[in-house]
Amino acid sequence: MIRYGWWEDTVTTHTDLRAAYASALTRTVDVDEDIGVAPALSLPRVSGGVGKQLAATTAAMAQIPLHTTPRGWELSAHPSLESRRTAGYLREQWDLAEEILPGRVERVLVHVLGPWSLGAQVEYRGHSVIADRPAFKDMALTLGDAVHEYCERLSRAVSAEVAVRVHEPEVNNVLEGLPGATQFHQLDPVDREIVEAVWRRFDEQVEVDVLLSHSDVSLHSLQDSAIKDAVGARLGEGKRLGVRVPSGMSSDELAKSMMSLWKQWTLPAEQLPELVNFVVPEAVRTPAEASTLAAIARHAAAKLWRN
Repeated sequence: MIRYGWWEDTVTTHTDLRAAYASALTRTVDVDEDIGVAPALSLPRVSGGVGKQLAATTAAMAQIPLHTTPRGWELSAHPSLESRRTAGYLREQWDLAEEILPGRVERVLVHVLGPWSLGAQVEYRGHSVIADRPAFKDMALTLGDAVHEYCERLSRAVSAEVAVRVHEPEVNNVLEGLPGATQFHQLDPVDREIVEAVWRRFDEQVEVDVLLSHSDVSLHSLQDSAIKDAVGARLGEGKRLGVRVPSGMSSDELAKSMMSLWKQWTLPAEQLPELVNFVVPEAVRTPAEASTLAAIARHAAAKLWRN
């Protein structure tokens, strides 16, 4: 299992991608903390234009054409203006990565929308793609193959290890039953085993390490005994945990909270820095805000490593 220590899901308010790369390198790579492993640089995401729209950038990566609708995104027979703009954004992001990252980074995180959330957010003939099983299967398979190819090419281009951060914000709605286009067309809940089977197939396709957002937890949620016991059992099986960095908490408080929980789980102390990673949660932030949260995550990860 690959260890990270921390990573970020931040979207910054930069209007210039080159400046976003410089800022990301400053808060991720050009730092003093020792977390025991090479830090993973998240490919920058910016709030202007299509940069923060993971549905659009993920579909463009897979060459799945979309167009906008009043409800969001819909499959298109041909590339729309939005699809062409998104493809242009990805080309610029790629060109800057090739120019800036070689020799500067050892690990890179590519952020994509997971198959279930992509299928939930994108419509086909007026309904979520998930409502059409063959269409959803085709989309999920296309996505897995495209992400594999993208990561393989990126790894060669920047001479770095590449992993995938898979965002699944819609998966709870998928498990409970997505609302349809009208109140009479609510989708049936999807069985958890089916959801996990699609994730496993995606993992097998991409052939790089996958960091799934749905397995992240907040410190607040661990106050619930049932959740805490379930997370402890998962850690006891040697499974990795992403802990979201809460607002208003210092790095000392964050690290001490995790150490205290670890003692309650009675797990081997040496496994704490191996299994626990701090995650700066997804949000739009100014460069200064992004730097502050990244520093808290870095410092806390370094404390776990030292202790």
